[in-house]
Amino acid sequence: MSNQPYPVPPSGGVPVQLTPSTSQSSLWDRISTWASENKVVVYTVAGVAIVVTGAGVAYYLTGSVSRIKDPYFITIVHADSLP
Repeated sequence: MSNQPYPVPPSGGVPVQLTPSTSQSSLWDRISTWASENKVVVYTVAGVAIVVTGAGVAYYLTGSVSRIKDPYFITIVHADSLP
């Protein structure tokens, strides 16, 4: 056994060479390429995000407005939760 601090891989491995286009492409180029190849996924995620955001805004606004504008807002408590 040798005194090397890390294991040495066996010789005879296959070297991997990156093409210049792969090493030079930016993150934005890779994202754009992926998005153009997976348009259905991109449109589905965007549509769901818009619908969920709209529903959240509507829920927030209707809940906040009704409590602020209605001075006679009454909270109804179920009889089973009373002491």
